[in-house]
Amino acid sequence: ASAFNSLPSVGLNADSITYTGMMHVLLNLMNDSPEKVNAISGIFRQCCDEGYLNQHILNVLTSATSEDDLITITGVSSKEEAYTLGRLPPDWSRNSSRDLMVNAE
Repeated sequence: ASAFNSLPSVGLNADSITYTGMMHVLLNLMNDSPEKVNAISGIFRQCCDEGYLNQHILNVLTSATSEDDLITITGVSSKEEAYTLGRLPPDWSRNSSRDLMVNAE
């Protein structure tokens, strides 16, 4: 996370690909624990705040987390709501690549 947090200090910015990579790292290298959920939640919130959420990130989360953890991470009320980008605030994906924003409703 230290390298990730230092990106702006060297003139680099995260994008959807960066956030997807961070999600994979956390999901694959951390043991299941509240700390893992908190770390993923932090990355997810930052991704949404910067407008880089896309369907691929949602697919990664929905396939690799329990429904309870997914609801905690995304702040939505159901796994179905979290799975569809079109049901989430459009501001969360305002900077995402359009080719990755498949809105299956």
